[in-house]
Amino acid sequence: MKIPYPRGRFPALALTACLSLQLTAQEAVPTISQLIDALKNGEKQKRRDAALALSELGPKAAEAVPALILALEDGDIQVWFHSVTALARIGPEARPAIPALLEDLTEVGRRGTNAKWYRSAFALGNMGPSALSELRLALKDSESGIRSGVAKALGWFGEEAAVAVPDLVDLLGDKNEHVRTHAAESLGKIGEPALQPLKDLLHGSDHQLKLGALTAIQRMGPKAQSLSADLIKLSTSRGTLDLQAKALRALHQIGLEPEAHANVLWPLALRAPKEVRHEVVNGLLALPSELSVPKLTKILESPDASAQRWAADLLGRIGAPATSAMPQLVKLVHQNNHPENTAAFKSAIANMGPAAAEALFEHLSEIPHTAIQSDYWAIESLGSYGIPGLAKLIQGLQHENVTVRLASIYGIRILGADGRPARSKIERTLHEPNARIRSASLLSLIAIARDPDRYENDISRLLDDDDTEARHAAAVSVLNLSSASESIVGKLEALLRDHDAEVRLASLRALASIGDRAAEQADPISALMVENHEGIQTAAVEALGAIGIASPLAVTQIAHLAEQASGQLKLAALRSLGSVGTTDKRVANVYRAAIAHADFEIREAALGGFGKIIPDESEILSVNIAALEDKSDEVKLTAARNLGNLREAAIPATKPLMNLLADRDKFTQYLEALKQIPADVSQLETYMEGLDHRNPAVRFYACEQLGRLGQQAMPAVRKLERLEQRDRYSFVKRCVKTALERITNEGWGDWLNSLFFFNNLSRRSGQSLKFDQILRLIRLKLINATLAAELYQHPSFVDIFHRVPHRAQLFTANQTGLEWIVRLLSDDIHTIQHADCIRILGSMMPFTIFIPVMRVRRIIMVVRQLTTPTASG
Repeated sequence: MKIPYPRGRFPALALTACLSLQLTAQEAVPTISQLIDALKNGEKQKRRDAALALSELGPKAAEAVPALILALEDGDIQVWFHSVTALARIGPEARPAIPALLEDLTEVGRRGTNAKWYRSAFALGNMGPSALSELRLALKDSESGIRSGVAKALGWFGEEAAVAVPDLVDLLGDKNEHVRTHAAESLGKIGEPALQPLKDLLHGSDHQLKLGALTAIQRMGPKAQSLSADLIKLSTSRGTLDLQAKALRALHQIGLEPEAHANVLWPLALRAPKEVRHEVVNGLLALPSELSVPKLTKILESPDASAQRWAADLLGRIGAPATSAMPQLVKLVHQNNHPENTAAFKSAIANMGPAAAEALFEHLSEIPHTAIQSDYWAIESLGSYGIPGLAKLIQGLQHENVTVRLASIYGIRILGADGRPARSKIERTLHEPNARIRSASLLSLIAIARDPDRYENDISRLLDDDDTEARHAAAVSVLNLSSASESIVGKLEALLRDHDAEVRLASLRALASIGDRAAEQADPISALMVENHEGIQTAAVEALGAIGIASPLAVTQIAHLAEQASGQLKLAALRSLGSVGTTDKRVANVYRAAIAHADFEIREAALGGFGKIIPDESEILSVNIAALEDKSDEVKLTAARNLGNLREAAIPATKPLMNLLADRDKFTQYLEALKQIPADVSQLETYMEGLDHRNPAVRFYACEQLGRLGQQAMPAVRKLERLEQRDRYSFVKRCVKTALERITNEGWGDWLNSLFFFNNLSRRSGQSLKFDQILRLIRLKLINATLAAELYQHPSFVDIFHRVPHRAQLFTANQTGLEWIVRLLSDDIHTIQHADCIRILGSMMPFTIFIPVMRVRRIIMVVRQLTTPTASG
């Protein structure tokens, strides 16, 4: 019979049919017999395509069953997969495959299942009722994989497998867990015919059989509602906890009437042991909210803190339908001082989502706006709703209550860029009479804006605001400007004398962000270093460091703080001294003392500025090399960065830095520092050691450095050649090749000027090079067309040619090499044997299109001469 061709699913046979000139259009459509033949005798792709095509045919492919059974033993997984799929789709007529499919059930993984086991079980599940007697016998097989697979297969029969219910019930007590599980699943799928046997098990005394029966009932779902009374009895009994938990789970799955389900769950809600509590909670969450929320709200009023937390958690998980509990939750947040309890109540409010916003607005409207800050818990909850809550926050911007409006502005600020749709609404509040609204609006707009510079005028205006909070918000906002105007810089300088310490502090930080453009404010900034406020002192010192200018008196003050202060102020002083450009000897001594400090942060800060203060480069080098052995990783990293910045002067630090590359966590930073230090012949041995490093990035670095040394790295040639052969990273091999080219290309003219440059090369390298190694070095030069031309024209080339065992290796397979071999064939001056040239030319076939016509005639003539028989034969 002719088979409809499954388009796009039979590529190999289709291609064969199209290319064959001996097949007609009718013969190109494969028949079942052709597919069977391909499945038995074809090469791998044809077997795959044949099995796939048969699987597409379903019951029409029944005559292929014997061939498909044989194909189950095919070593190719795709052939097996399509064959077992074909048997499953053929259905009852594939019964002869049952023994082979049962055999495949023995191939299970550690978890009791795998793809082969599953597909074989699925195929058995499609064999039809006539196969049940055979499958029931297999349920008693000694192989657990077969028992579990057949148990799984019977589930696909549904109620048709009712006759096998007793066998499956027996398997609920099987010693193998997977057999028990799949038997229970299939009993659940068989449904009603299994109800009575399962009920009998529930009333029995065998614990294992009860568990299996409960699993089956759970799988059965609503069909098992007639067993609800039995399940309720098990759920409320004080028997074994695992039975109670499974009974509760089954009760939930069968779809018990909500009120009856609630009557079972609530008595267990607070006294259920840990092993059962999870199932109780799942059942409660499935109840309609009107049956759960009022009771949970009532529990919130109990004096038991753990019960309150439990109820709050469930209310949060119920979400929007639980907002009626919001007043009680808000009350608990304020009444409770225990962090764990408060966190649970806040979490519940946040989990309820935007639906709880109205209740939060109501709560906020009862609080004076002066009593809340941006981190107030209710504001954080509003911000936690994210984009879904933005619409509520925009509504809050128009609320009649000031506190609600303020909270909404701060809530949008929490959203960041996600709050941009509210930008135009917030811009209208920048001019509100209430100063807190103005300042909050500016901070929120800066937080959500893509272009903060558009609010520069508003920042400038609020820097002059009468309200302290507004001025502070404006000074903080300057940090986000790409370039503050001179007017803003001048206003910030005026705010350094503000009566409010937080405003002065914000102004200092803003000037620090402006940097050297705030140089004229250095003196007023310096004046704040003597203020009795450590935060302001620290900010003033940091600002001077950022500006990079300080008077001699200010430098003395900073040095004094670096010596006498502690904590963040001492660190700030040490870091700033290196930026203000001083050469004061006292400052140098301060740094020398700090480098030996017990606190690693102080050592790190001192090391960071040491090179900027100390004029002696050799002292800088020695101090940083010594710091590479510090116990602190941060200190070592700072020293490595400093050494990298020294470049040529840090060449002696190459080996100590290489030793630190064993640190995998900081490897990248150390390697970056090394890369900044130029290559030097004094470190040749260090680079050669790097060729043996386990990290390919280090081997790559070592190759690069050796290549930069050029001919000075000749002692490394042999090691580089070995590395090229054994390294498994292509990028390292490419680097080795480049390094060898650079090393051997230098001095090339000297080699060509010597008739015996082979020996000369050996002498220059200081090693006894083998002839094939010398030839390899020559080959490296032939990649370069200019050098190749220089070599080919050298008078000694003919002599070299005769001495090389493999002459073709002297020519690169490129156009340059081709041109020179053709020229040698055409030039009678050379005494090179033409036969050798012809053989070499044959290896360059892809490039022969470049041979000029006149040269081709010469080559043809030479070939004829070489191939014409002589008189002697």
